[in-house]
Amino acid sequence: MKIRLSPASPLLIAICCGLVTAAFPARALAETELAGPQEKKIELREAYTLLQRQRYEVLDARMNLFQKAYRDGAEDDVALLRQFNDFAFTEPDMAANFDGWIKAFPNSYAAHLARGIYYFKSGVQTRGKKYISRTTNAQVQGMTAYLDRAQQDFQDSLALDSKPILSYRFLIGIATEYGKKDADRQLLDAALKLDPKAITVRRRYMMSLETRWGGSLDQMLTFQKESRKAGIADEQMQSLQAMIDKERKWLARQLSQSDQVSSD
Repeated sequence: MKIRLSPASPLLIAICCGLVTAAFPARALAETELAGPQEKKIELREAYTLLQRQRYEVLDARMNLFQKAYRDGAEDDVALLRQFNDFAFTEPDMAANFDGWIKAFPNSYAAHLARGIYYFKSGVQTRGKKYISRTTNAQVQGMTAYLDRAQQDFQDSLALDSKPILSYRFLIGIATEYGKKDADRQLLDAALKLDPKAITVRRRYMMSLETRWGGSLDQMLTFQKESRKAGIADEQMQSLQAMIDKERKWLARQLSQSDQVSSD
């Protein structure tokens, strides 16, 4: 399924990125989307090391093996994301290594997915975490350039594997950044046709329903009910509930701050 997300103007993106008003800071997707378990911070990132040393044959076999395990049902999408999190870094010098990997294996699903994740992380980091009013046009334009590259890799990867669930997950993230609400849902539906129980795409889509991204608590609750009807496991439903609980706290803080300003 090819859904083209047209690049927006810097002004439009600035408006969409936090919806995003000047009063709300942007939340870096890298913190909530790409963070792995705590132990990932101290263990050797084998995939990163292989990429750095340009051991592309070993790296490609390793990462596509993880994808195959997911495709065959031996691992779930959460475990798959944990493995590909190794590519969520932003070192500029490593771009050539990703290009070298794809040059060596042009039809590798894992290679395109990995480079897309690298560009995605680079984009959200370039955007930064500050308020929209404190975000420069250069930052927004830089984010757009990276996200466009990421989008191309994710789109290309869709034809390289029969179950490209993580590609859809990150495409949803890009659609959210560009304020493409309809595309968010279309991408989710396409992903769920491949894996109705996938929780990574459901969590990513749930984020797009948060108030700061132009959604609402009611929309989040509706999607939670939809996911429960789909037979999502209780443990995974808890992660959606946690997002709703966090949203309620966020809304309460906004109301408290608003009341304080009014009283002043």
